[in-house]
Amino acid sequence: MGRSGEVVATYTVNYAGGKTQEIPLRNGVEVARANIVYGCTRIDPVATAAQPVLSFVKDWAREQYQVLLFSAPVEKHRIESLTAQLRGQQPPLLLFAVTLEQA
Repeated sequence: MGRSGEVVATYTVNYAGGKTQEIPLRNGVEVARANIVYGCTRIDPVATAAQPVLSFVKDWAREQYQVLLFSAPVEKHRIESLTAQLRGQQPPLLLFAVTLEQA
């Protein structure tokens, strides 16, 4: 819901030592609608910076869902916490998991 490119939520990464990093989650860039059938119209819910990883079809005509994988670059410092926060009157944002990969 909302305009393309609009910030709908943010991740705030809190590093040891007090430094923070804010990562925006924007419509059509990092996030997209999960239900790809809306009403009687098929929409193309594409997120250009997140790849589709799961597709679930409960009812071909009414219920088709997608799950996206978004990877955010973080600094090479110890992370103490991560906060996700919706902006404004946005619909709920479903997060399945948050993991950290060390290179």
